[in-house]
Amino acid sequence: MKQPETLTLHILDKEYHLTCPADKRLKLQRAANYLDKIMREIRSCGKAIGVERIAVTAALNITYELLEMEDKNSDEGQQKLL
Repeated sequence: MKQPETLTLHILDKEYHLTCPADKRLKLQRAANYLDKIMREIRSCGKAIGVERIAVTAALNITYELLEMEDKNSDEGQQKLL
C-alpha cells in the first residue's frame, strides 16, 4: 500500500495542501487545474463576485457537465440494447 503524500495545489491564487495517495496525485492535480481554469473563466466574466460564489458556480458547472456526460452514456447504452 502506498503512503499518502502531501500535494500542493494552486486554485484561484490560493495554495492548498492536501494529503493523497501517490498513485492519485496526477489525477488530483488535473482536477485542481481544471477547477482553477473554470473559476478563472467565471471570475473574468465578472458575473460572480467573491471566491465563495465563484467556487459554488464552478461546482455547479462541473456537476452539470458530469451529469450531462452520464446522461449521454446512459442514452448510448440504451440505444445499443435496442
